Amino acid sequence: MAEERNWYLIEPEYKKSIYEEQIWENKLENGKSVEVKIGNLYRWGSFYIKINEIERQNLLKQDIVLVNECDEYELIEMTDGGCDFWVNIVDEDKYT
Repeated sequence: MAEERNWYLIEPEYKKSIYEEQIWENKLENGKSVEVKIGNLYRWGSFYIKINEIERQNLLKQDIVLVNECDEYELIEMTDGGCDFWVNIVDEDKYT
């Protein structure tokens, strides 16, 4: 029998602790792929995650929580985005 999973509300303890990262990939005419990571930092936010008791205990020991590693999650809100924003080309030094 599967262990019971419950919904938990999670929020950061400190402001400017939630960020989203998008990854874009494009193939150049020369056949090389370029990967670009775009990040956006939010001042506040909250999520619901559905986890079992063992996962909850492990999560409580972590300093960083990657919400998309949970099987089930729901974004409640992310507010004041854009307090930091970045665009990075992955392995930029490999390109001319």
